[in-house]
Amino acid sequence: MGLAFFSHFNITSYNGKEIEPFSMWIFWYGLSMFFIFFIFGFVFQIVFYFLLIFFFTKGANYAVDFSERLESRFGTMDDKKEKFNEAEMSPFSIYKGGTLLQKQQAHKYKMLLCAFAPFLLINTVKIFIILIAFPTVNIDINDDEFDVSIFNKMFNSPVWAVLDVMDALTIAIWVPILMALAIRELSNSSTSRVLISSLIIGISVSIFFYFLRPTLFG
Repeated sequence: MGLAFFSHFNITSYNGKEIEPFSMWIFWYGLSMFFIFFIFGFVFQIVFYFLLIFFFTKGANYAVDFSERLESRFGTMDDKKEKFNEAEMSPFSIYKGGTLLQKQQAHKYKMLLCAFAPFLLINTVKIFIILIAFPTVNIDINDDEFDVSIFNKMFNSPVWAVLDVMDALTIAIWVPILMALAIRELSNSSTSRVLISSLIIGISVSIFFYFLRPTLFG
């Protein structure tokens, strides 16, 4: 997604000297930007997802005593260590022929991370929107100074509001539903109570992270 965003910056010159569109300098510069965006995006998504799992788990603990149900159902790591078979672990299967297969903590995070699968589809759609809808900006790179005004045209685009609404609705509705299903399967608890707590967490996070952004109402 970051690479799609960066593709709208057209580097035309360096210190006043014109640069060929397909020169090696452009290639290595674009490759470095790709790795920067990739590493930043990967780290951000991992931290963001585990932060959301923490909030959803707290909500489930309040609604159905999620952690206690896990311990009573699967036992602790030390109690059940010899009963687990790691080779047969699956993020979607809890029992096989009545035999417990998963380690509690590892399996819990695998199950809960599956709730963020909708972002694979949403991010793909967002990439196409970024490629099509954002304007292209010409850049003259100068070692002495950097003109930050070149970002104004890009960051003032109304397309950001569309992207934020897509993320907000995914966090507020789609992810909580899948998270509630995962928590229900793990803890064998009430679907409605888990769903209500997950929706409250999802809506709160979407309001705080997305609907309060200036791209929507600023």
